[in-house]
Formats: sequence, C-alpha cells, structure tokens
Amino acid sequence: MHRVIILGIDGMSLSVLEKASSILKLNNIEEVLNKSIIKRSINSVVPPSSAPAWVSMFTGLEPHQHKVYDFFDLKALREGIIRLNPYLSSKELWQKTIWNRLSRQGKRVLVVGVPVFYPAREVNGVYICGELLIPKFDRSAVYPRRYYIDVVSMGMKVLFKEMHDMLTRVLLISSLGSQSDKEALVHEFTNHEMTKFKIFKEFFEKSEYDLSIFVS
Repeated sequence: MHRVIILGIDGMSLSVLEKASSILKLNNIEEVLNKSIIKRSINSVVPPSSAPAWVSMFTGLEPHQHKVYDFFDLKALREGIIRLNPYLSSKELWQKTIWNRLSRQGKRVLVVGVPVFYPAREVNGVYICGELLIPKFDRSAVYPRRYYIDVVSMGMKVLFKEMHDMLTRVLLISSLGSQSDKEALVHEFTNHEMTKFKIFKEFFEKSEYDLSIFVS
C-alpha cells in the first residue's frame, strides 16, 4: 500500500527552496527535488496569502468557495475590530479537508502544524494544530484530546507562545535590526521548527499512517 507524506514550508517558493538547498548543501531536499515531477513553481491562489492558500490546498476549493481570504475577519477589521476569520473554525470547512475525507474512508492520518484549522476535530489518527494565529493552544488544539498532555510536555504550548513573541519582533528586526539580531532571530525560528518536527517524528514513528502532513 502506498503511503503519502506532505511536507509544507509556509511562504517558501520553489525557486527559493532550490537556491537554499544548493547553497546550504541540503542533500535530502536536493534528492527530493531531483526526483520531483514538478519542475516549476505553481501559481498560488488570489489573494496569495497563507490562510487562503493552505485552505485551498487541503480542501481543493477556491477562496470564493471556502470564504477564507485572510487570517483575520476583514469586515471586522474595517470597523477597527481585530479577530480571527470565523470560517477557519467552521465545522463545514473541516469536513471538506483531505484528512477528514480520508478518515471517513477508514484511512489513518497524521497532521501537525497546519496553520489555520482550529479547533482540532475528529480524525482517524492524530491532528495537532499549527501554532500560527490560532487563539490559544489548549486541549481543543489536539485530537485525540488524550494526547494533549504529551504534546505539551514535548514543548508545543511553549512553541505557541514563542511564535507569537517572535512575530511581534519580525518587522522591527527586519527593518531596524542589526545583522546579528537577524541571525539570532533565524536561529530562534530554526530551533522552534526543529522542536515541532520532533513532535511530528514522535507520532510518525509510533504508528503507520496513510497520509502524514507536516507544515513548517
């Protein structure tokens, strides 16, 4: 039986990945790229933002169909109110995801780090919400709920706080920070993602899944 692994890197184009793998000698990435059937970048959705792009990728729907154009509720923003897009937490949206469809067919799935779907709902396997722009990391961010304590002990709740702390510094450091400030921030992000991948690896090695998804 064929099994599928999807590794997603938020905001990274194919051209940047190819350049990075060449400069940094990322041999495993280069091997994957050399064997890939996709030799060119594919167009993103409109608007080309993380929230609608990830939702489209995992539901197969266009933004005008799933109603997600941004992480935030744009109508509320026009009124000066900041809140997350309510469609991101909709049960209807979850039902259209590839992991939900496969679960209904009896396939096992492992999903870690997808940045837009909260709360985690029932799947035939394990789902751990991504830490990016979710309201909080609590028991509702993990399914089955019994894994919450294990995931917290592996550092996921700390990652949620770290990510939001780092995001508040990105714009300031990118425009006004010194080179050492930028290098320190990159180092923080790297350690952050390594911890998240270790959580994914822990579950991946304990069981067999028909579909495994990790988003960095």
